[in-house]
Amino acid sequence: MGKVLIVFPGIHPFHSRIRKIAESFARKGFEVECVSAFRSPSDRMHSEFFKIHYSKGYGHRSIDWLSFICLILTLLYRNRYDILSLNSVSVLPFVAVAQLKGKTEVIYAPHELEWHKNSLNVFSRQAAKILELCFIHKVDRVIVVGHIIARLYCLRYGLDNCSVCRNIPDIRSVDMNNSGINLVETLEVKESLVGVYWGILANGRGLERVIEYTSSMNDVGVIFVGFGNFYGSLEGRQNEGIYVSPAMEMGSLFKSLAGIDFGFCLIEPTCMSYYFSLPNKAFEYITASLPVAMSDLPELEKLNSKYRFGEKVDDIDSFRNFLSKIRAGDFLKGIKTFNEHENWEKEFETAWIKY
Repeated sequence: MGKVLIVFPGIHPFHSRIRKIAESFARKGFEVECVSAFRSPSDRMHSEFFKIHYSKGYGHRSIDWLSFICLILTLLYRNRYDILSLNSVSVLPFVAVAQLKGKTEVIYAPHELEWHKNSLNVFSRQAAKILELCFIHKVDRVIVVGHIIARLYCLRYGLDNCSVCRNIPDIRSVDMNNSGINLVETLEVKESLVGVYWGILANGRGLERVIEYTSSMNDVGVIFVGFGNFYGSLEGRQNEGIYVSPAMEMGSLFKSLAGIDFGFCLIEPTCMSYYFSLPNKAFEYITASLPVAMSDLPELEKLNSKYRFGEKVDDIDSFRNFLSKIRAGDFLKGIKTFNEHENWEKEFETAWIKY
């Protein structure tokens, strides 16, 4: 059907959105390539569906970035792509390069509200705004992860070509009949109710509140699955009901959840991107049939009011009430209804193909 190039600076093995987009294009018959800045061989994504190019590393940040730029330019010069997906504001200027060759549909697909992300300082936020202002009108369309973020982009830049592709997991390639390791058994979790948090173990993810809530109850434990600068501080705390496991690919994780009762999605609204987000973590828990203990985010609350797959938790009393509803099975119907009506195939088809 054609060739697709997906550009993102940091493609690691657990980057589920990049993998889903690339594999979905490949399933449609496209020849798919991805390009990323340098990562060590042990920290690279692999797939049977698409090819990934990593730039060379030289041990210096500026030189490594220049190497990444040169790799993108080389690929664009040597190949004609039918679709070019630019998945970060830092690579948005390559729309100008793609236009020189013509007949390439360029999609800007930021994973967050790029000009107000948690990790950006004031200078970086201003730089993101300038880049988007200069180049966003040159792309053919914009695809974002939530409806409020879509409206913000439309209002800020006067766009009429912005659509939404929510980050629901793609489990078509997961053999759910073939069970993986059992995290509860492997980690020797002894509590009667077990929650899970998976993802980046860092600031802004509500990890302190997760620990506070679970530590306040003797019969509740939590398993952290992921990577980040909090990992070391979570080790050796089994006596507090806190367990930790290295990050796993989504397919393996979904097959390892026997005995887990709910998931934590307590994103802190430390920036506009977080506050207006529709976290992929919540979708992943629902897909795994786990009720969600969630923070007060408007997009998430709107979706929960429709399906009732979880509850807002902002203190120990509300957490205790949430656990009572889990024991009563209050969220099972809503989770089942969500999984019957919502899926990644529909999201991808609507936003990326049918447009």
